[in-house]
Amino acid sequence: MKTAKNLSRLSIFTALFLANNAFSDAAGNYENQESATAEKQKPEGWSVDFGGTYTWMSFTSPPKYTGNTGGVQGKLTYQKPREFFGQARSAYNLGPLSSSVNKTALHEWYGEFVGGYCFSLLKNWTFTPYVGLGIDYLHDSHTGYSSIAAIQLRYSTYYAVAGIDTHYTWTDWMLGLQADCLPVFDQYLNIKTLKGAAWTLDNRVGVAVRIPAAYRFAENYWLELAPYYRWLPIGDSGTLGLSDRDLRQWGAFLTFRFFI
Repeated sequence: MKTAKNLSRLSIFTALFLANNAFSDAAGNYENQESATAEKQKPEGWSVDFGGTYTWMSFTSPPKYTGNTGGVQGKLTYQKPREFFGQARSAYNLGPLSSSVNKTALHEWYGEFVGGYCFSLLKNWTFTPYVGLGIDYLHDSHTGYSSIAAIQLRYSTYYAVAGIDTHYTWTDWMLGLQADCLPVFDQYLNIKTLKGAAWTLDNRVGVAVRIPAAYRFAENYWLELAPYYRWLPIGDSGTLGLSDRDLRQWGAFLTFRFFI
């Protein structure tokens, strides 16, 4: 009888021991899978952005033209901590602007190509300095007023880009800052009706600032909203009697971002 009781106790102890081991193994496997999933889903490497833009634009020509414009924006980015950083970004804006005396139909396209190095400051915080090149095409089609005839101006601006990108990442959120200095090294103006003629404009330095905030709504898909400010200086032309002009933009990019 005593032997049977001992065997019963031993069986219960053995069952509890095996159950505890099984539970520990299952918990460990779950933690490993969860860690692997989190690592797999970390937002880094190649990504593609595409979406729309809204911009309130001010163009000092003179006279000063203002108005609302819209367009599209896209980016291709490679970014990993402690690795090379590369980004190609482009935007297209169009819309009617008006002044106190007439109107203009403004079309703008610009593209920028930058490269740098991504430093890892903390576990989820990176800092990336970069340099690159940019080009901006601006079409400015004025309506006539008073004794001034309608005219279609075309500006081509070539500039360098020197900037920084820094952002902090949570599980499903990212918050960042991009700031650029835009030294212009070549600027040309031509008139659509005068084929082959172009005037060189004086060069100055512009700036751009973006504050992107992104939310992950699926495993590799993010929605990003980036308020921004951009100031691009337009040089003067003594030959044409044009003074310095400024193109100022306040707006936001709303894009879908996919990590490949």
